[in-house]
Amino acid sequence: MRYTITSRQNPHIVDIFKLKQKKYRDEMGLVVLEGERIIRDALGQKIQPQCMVVCEDNLTKFEYILKDLECDVYVTSKSVFNTLSNTQNSQGLLAIVHFVPSPFAMPTQNFLVLDGVQDPGNMGTIIRTAVALGYATIYLYNCVDIRNDKVLRSTMGTIFKAKLIEVDIDMLQQVASVAQLIVADMHGTDLKDILLNGLFGIVLGSEANGVSDEVSRLATHTVCIPMQNNVESLNVAVAGALLMYGLKSE
Repeated sequence: MRYTITSRQNPHIVDIFKLKQKKYRDEMGLVVLEGERIIRDALGQKIQPQCMVVCEDNLTKFEYILKDLECDVYVTSKSVFNTLSNTQNSQGLLAIVHFVPSPFAMPTQNFLVLDGVQDPGNMGTIIRTAVALGYATIYLYNCVDIRNDKVLRSTMGTIFKAKLIEVDIDMLQQVASVAQLIVADMHGTDLKDILLNGLFGIVLGSEANGVSDEVSRLATHTVCIPMQNNVESLNVAVAGALLMYGLKSE
């Protein structure tokens, strides 16, 4: 069904607005996807929206997306839509979808452990890169909320192709019992010289403090990315991409 909404106090609008807060995203298990590309990608992966919101000015443009949906579509005035949007120059289209982290499971392929990654842009870039390079299982330890709007947009739709698992240190110990954990360290083995035997996971630490002591203690290998011109460190997403591409197992 389609409904025209002109009031910000409409109950549907109020409920969607609440999803700007983490506690409501957690309670409802819902996230807001904003923009044509990520919504098309989600629909292409058979993600069924609970509802859609479209600005009346953009209704004709997005009719090709809306016409075959089986959910409610809320057509709003521009002022109402702007209260829900998280971008300055919105395309005028939102999808509210169910999205929660995956339940804990042991790894069956090479994977990532993200330890304290807090920047949404870095998180989204890491997820996108991991999916592209075959590290689609990602364990999250004390990280930024993956349902954050900036994380979702930074993944450019690939978040629905990843298995994202929130863990505590006991869960990580279980993972470490069946797989090698590799931590980047300036005194570690040169990336080009290491060949791993079997299943492994790459650990990426926080932007400010690196890998925490409790996670470092679980590591079986340390590896370094040699750098020149007195550069001491790389952005965590860049370092992660180099390690994912460079590390291989027999």
